[in-house]
Amino acid sequence: MIRDFVTILYGEEVVIILVTASFFLGLSLGYFFSLKFSEKFFINSFLAIVFLHLTFPFSYRMFAAGIARYDLGGYVYILLMFVYAFIFSSIFAVFLPRLVHEKTASEKPAIKEMKVLYSLELAGFASGFMIVGLSWNKGIGFILPIYWVLLATVIYLVVEKKIWAVSFAILAVFAGSFVQSVDLKTTSLLYKYKHHFEEAETLLTINSAYQKVEVIRDESEELYLYLDGLLNLNASDLEDLNYYIAEIPAQLIKPEKTLIIGNGTCCLPYRKFTRIPGSYNP
Repeated sequence: MIRDFVTILYGEEVVIILVTASFFLGLSLGYFFSLKFSEKFFINSFLAIVFLHLTFPFSYRMFAAGIARYDLGGYVYILLMFVYAFIFSSIFAVFLPRLVHEKTASEKPAIKEMKVLYSLELAGFASGFMIVGLSWNKGIGFILPIYWVLLATVIYLVVEKKIWAVSFAILAVFAGSFVQSVDLKTTSLLYKYKHHFEEAETLLTINSAYQKVEVIRDESEELYLYLDGLLNLNASDLEDLNYYIAEIPAQLIKPEKTLIIGNGTCCLPYRKFTRIPGSYNP
């Protein structure tokens, strides 16, 4: 989600500040308001927010595309990202304080039990970190189903009714069958309006260990490589690059065999050079 936010706002530091601020605001509001909620309001709000997670990341991409289409300005993007970051973290930042209070008020867990729970929390963090690591260089179709399974488990633990967990799981299975296509279409929509393409087709969108990598094709069939929402190279750039790093050196050095590694050279057209006495003709 942070990677998606960066492709919209073009500022990793700004996004980290937004997400962190929304999380701690959620904690503050959670501790202040959670005990003021009725049980019914608490459960209904919790379920509404959890089910809303099934729309991530597609819904905020569509809103961002709308902001770009109507040129509403940068502050609206920031507001949108802040609200979505708050919604995303509110399951734990707002509702967790009430659950902790109910647990301590009813049972007053011993120090030994608290140590076990804290150990489980650390294990959960390590497991989540590992899952994120395994998702590198893959589309969101890999990590979203895992995330949805965990959310269904959280629903059951909080509400303690199988019907809600099963309902969420059924909707998740249905949504999962459209993940790949909707991911590509909403990404294309974002690039069309935010980067001012007449038409944009997303050929690839993955998260590497370092960046969000996206390959876009425009209406004239030209390809564009975007890293974290910023243009890295396009097809014409590669043609110029290959001319300078390959064709000119070949004409000057006249090698019999040459190996070029890296720097986009997979796009270098294959050319066979034949040496003729007194000349050098490709």
